[in-house]
Amino acid sequence: MYRIFILCLLLSNQLVCAEETVIVVSEDSYFGSKIAKSTPQIFLFDTQGVVIHHNIGTDRGLKSAFKKTKPIQNEKVTKEKIMPLLEGVPKFQDYDFTLVFITDSNEKDFCPPCLKQNKINKKIMDLLKDKNIHLITLPIEFLSKRTVTIL
Repeated sequence: MYRIFILCLLLSNQLVCAEETVIVVSEDSYFGSKIAKSTPQIFLFDTQGVVIHHNIGTDRGLKSAFKKTKPIQNEKVTKEKIMPLLEGVPKFQDYDFTLVFITDSNEKDFCPPCLKQNKINKKIMDLLKDKNIHLITLPIEFLSKRTVTIL
């Protein structure tokens, strides 16, 4: 019985868990920020809070981004653009990676690529269970009337 208890204790220390945070961003905050006005967008930070990956549009190669170790070009400028939307500085040091996902709050009707990216993110989180990843989703809440043009 004692051995089973010790084994369970050791295994519980080996478990890595992912955390998800959702921060709803107002239309005014989004348009007032300096980030590109396009969804979806992905920002991947390492444990020191360095941006090691940024993508605008559906990122089908996201899994390979977790192998990167060097900052992206213009890392400081990119980080300065995204940080105001994060409502304070995330605790990057508490995670192996922090994945920030900018999406449309109504992705089903207005952003099919956002819907695809959301599915990719969930798949990546399942595949990389050995990593401690903090997923921060930033849905943009558009209050103004929008229309869809079907070509």
